[in-house]
Amino acid sequence: MAMNISRKEILFGLILLFAPLYACGHSFEITEETLAVAAADVLPLMEKETGVTLAGIVSVRLSTADEIGEVLRDELRRQFVSILGDESRAESEADSMAAMFSSTLYAKYAFEEKSILVCPENIEKLSDLLEEPLLRTSEGLRSVLVHEYVHAADDLRYDIGNQAESAASFEASQAFNAVVEGHAQFVARNVCDAAGWAAAFQAFTRSIGAFREDLVDENEQALLLMWRVLVQNVSSAYYDGEEFIKALNEAGGASAVERAFIEPPADLEEIQHPEWFLDPSRRPVATYDFDSGLDVMASRFDAEVWQDQKGKLTRPQIEAALSLLPGDEVGEALADLETTRYVMLQPKDDPESKLVLSALYEFGSEQGAATFKRTIDRLHLVKDEKMSEGLIRITSQHYEPLGLAGVDGTFSMKEVGMLVNMVSVVNVIAQHRNVCLEITFSGEAISHADVRDLAKEILIAAGVIAGQ
Repeated sequence: MAMNISRKEILFGLILLFAPLYACGHSFEITEETLAVAAADVLPLMEKETGVTLAGIVSVRLSTADEIGEVLRDELRRQFVSILGDESRAESEADSMAAMFSSTLYAKYAFEEKSILVCPENIEKLSDLLEEPLLRTSEGLRSVLVHEYVHAADDLRYDIGNQAESAASFEASQAFNAVVEGHAQFVARNVCDAAGWAAAFQAFTRSIGAFREDLVDENEQALLLMWRVLVQNVSSAYYDGEEFIKALNEAGGASAVERAFIEPPADLEEIQHPEWFLDPSRRPVATYDFDSGLDVMASRFDAEVWQDQKGKLTRPQIEAALSLLPGDEVGEALADLETTRYVMLQPKDDPESKLVLSALYEFGSEQGAATFKRTIDRLHLVKDEKMSEGLIRITSQHYEPLGLAGVDGTFSMKEVGMLVNMVSVVNVIAQHRNVCLEITFSGEAISHADVRDLAKEILIAAGVIAGQ
């Protein structure tokens, strides 16, 4: 799904929708005094659980959403510089991400300061918004502190702050983040269960990536879908990361968990398949050369003008993108999915203005690929119906066969209203044997004939169809 609107605008728009629900009046308040008491309770438990000395090294203090945003922005900027090698682009990406998440974090462990920054305003607002009153209790505060103290202990033990800033790719960065957040959740769950804070910790966990869909106008289905995808991308680090750490602990104990910090998984597929991380020989050998296929797409665009990002799509991410369809239909479409690969391109000077995407999906059978292709065809029709109104709306659509010999393909062209702007979106979904190819051009013109030829070149380069 390609929508030409910034992630920051989406978040701010939904916050405005939710803002009237922010309320006060609960008996427990987070003050310097109550925070100090909570930290004094949690600290010895964490030193015992982690075996790391924290007293006198890690401090805890009150903070604001703005300050947390500044700390996050600086950390993200350094991470993006490592990945992108471009200071200007890294700063832009960090600004956008920090703006999105500064108002959603209950607390933040600041690596340089070695301090846990607690944000009462975010805890209060999100507790009311998400209808999770346990977040705004003494037990809720302790649950948040336990999670952040794990980050502090892991940083002192494994130097995770500097590790995060040395990731070579977005894939590696996402995988390491899942290790970090998953381990914090895994340890915090044990500590909170033992301390009698299990209910509050569950409320904290439920709130990660949660939002009130019932508060979004029924005409804003595009915003809702985009928000689901964004939330899934963020929350998977916590949920999938905890399952990954749990699997490692069950299979190899503390040494296997330690290895995940010292030799982190390469990508999110290893997070989804901990058995591959534990034994790399179990990872299936690729049948096709998807990267070579995606390089065909990337080579069309001037690297001086366009930025590109490669990666893998996880099953939960695809499920979120298909969430306008019934759950059983989505499950059937993805039942046979084995692996994916994508490349996304955007102009460097204005990343939100255009988007070009190519994704390849391999299934265990030809039938599985055909089911996925039919599901994407149906998704387009459902979008046409459900997104006919709203801030992001589909105003016209045209479909016809792709016309590529030996390939079952659909070409579509739509006009999409983005707030006050209109954007043309071209999409191709094609299937050959057990592989599907998806191509999207949003805000970047391409003809039917050219995108058909591009699809053919990609499939040939990936080894899916024979060259002629």
